[in-house]
Amino acid sequence: MHRFHVLMAVMSLSLVVSVGHALADGPSGGYGGAKVAQVSFIDRALNLIQLSDGMELRAPDQRMLANLRIGE
Repeated sequence: MHRFHVLMAVMSLSLVVSVGHALADGPSGGYGGAKVAQVSFIDRALNLIQLSDGMELRAPDQRMLANLRIGE
């Protein structure tokens, strides 16, 4: 009987580890998502971008804004 409990514990643990790894990132873990909006304003002095929906983003480095244009 003791052997049966050990076997069940090992099987349960292996199932939890394999399924837990697959679900660890959640249902959308492989997809970061993409927000669709246009750039409506760029302030290169402040490294600031404003999107058409009002969201403001700041770039840590001004070079990240080099190829970015209003309307993209």
